[in-house]
Amino acid sequence: MINNTNLSIEDIDAHDFDYYVNNSIVGEVSKQPSGKIDISNQNKINAKSPFVNRSAIVDYATRYVYMHNKEYVDYSGTDADCTNFASQALYAGGWQKNYQWTANDVSSTASWSVADQLFDYLLGTGDATYANTVPTSSWSPYKFMRLGDLLFYTYPNDKYTMQHTMIITKIWDNEAYLTYHSNDSLNVPFSVVSSRVKDNTYFFAIDVDAYD
Repeated sequence: MINNTNLSIEDIDAHDFDYYVNNSIVGEVSKQPSGKIDISNQNKINAKSPFVNRSAIVDYATRYVYMHNKEYVDYSGTDADCTNFASQALYAGGWQKNYQWTANDVSSTASWSVADQLFDYLLGTGDATYANTVPTSSWSPYKFMRLGDLLFYTYPNDKYTMQHTMIITKIWDNEAYLTYHSNDSLNVPFSVVSSRVKDNTYFFAIDVDAYD
């Protein structure tokens, strides 16, 4: 397990996005072992369950933070599993797979496994909402987020290239706590994460359920 009090930015950041680009797809079945990606919902890109179970998202994240779910491809060896992990939690909470957003134990789509692509996908469905920009100087994104929501961040010189995906798994005493892969970490305070990033880093909070 990771000692969260000794985290560095190298621990928090997810680095190898080239691996994602070379091993993920958008809108077509992967060339990796064929026939395993379900494209039966290819005409339902904007459809998901009408109810998102936030507790299920949190339960999944806390259960699998230190272990890999063998039903999914594992990107942890490249230090780039954060978005793959967040998508798994969303699926556990009620979001529906389709040809654009899907994964199994051998392959995944880019919108499932790449921070930028997931960010765009969530907003593009209309089933999630852009909650707010959370400045680094903000001690906690508590007022912008709820349990199960996602938090992305990007560097000031490239505002719209998301670098990392995290899940809100605890809110206590006006502090939001984040769980994520790459590097696998459970309930890291937002104040710790924000203290490890570059000055003027942008944080983006995503409400995963636009209907509640």
